Amino acid sequence: MAMSDEYLLEGCLKRDNSCREALYRKYSKDLYQFALRYASNAEEADDVLQEAFLLIFERIGQFRKEGELLDWMRTIVIRAALTQYRRNIRQWRREFQLSEENPEIWEEVAEMPYDQVDYKTLLHLIQELPDGYRMVFNLCEVEGYSYQEVAEMLRCSQATCRSQLMRAKSKLRKKIKELYDDV
Repeated sequence: MAMSDEYLLEGCLKRDNSCREALYRKYSKDLYQFALRYASNAEEADDVLQEAFLLIFERIGQFRKEGELLDWMRTIVIRAALTQYRRNIRQWRREFQLSEENPEIWEEVAEMPYDQVDYKTLLHLIQELPDGYRMVFNLCEVEGYSYQEVAEMLRCSQATCRSQLMRAKSKLRKKIKELYDDV
């Protein structure tokens, strides 16, 4: 028997472990797929999902019931992914610090041929992106956050976000082209 979100929410608020388990079973597959977009591999996605569910159960009382529970939980997954990402921020800054004066980053980037690539292939290509590129790509292109919002989340400049996004698109476009050139 499927339990309603309201019932599960009330049970989780009362710290009922059977409701927590049912909420996990109901949404973990969707949230795992969501976490995969932010992770570089399945193991990292597992970590993000685990951290997200700990936060969900801890903060379930903050859900305002104004929107969908799944949307609220997706926001928690994004926050968990960003937290994990920030843990590695020093390495990212060393590895991917970009010069904001580099003119190549301002070149026009053509639209990505997303419709030519199946979901699993595109997900794999996104996971292969360097951490900074992957985060900015997902937050801007997939989630629709502005450069300002992403810069605040990642604690960097808007110009760095723009350059990271342009380079992510460029890498993806190149990898997609390589896939089709090999066929």
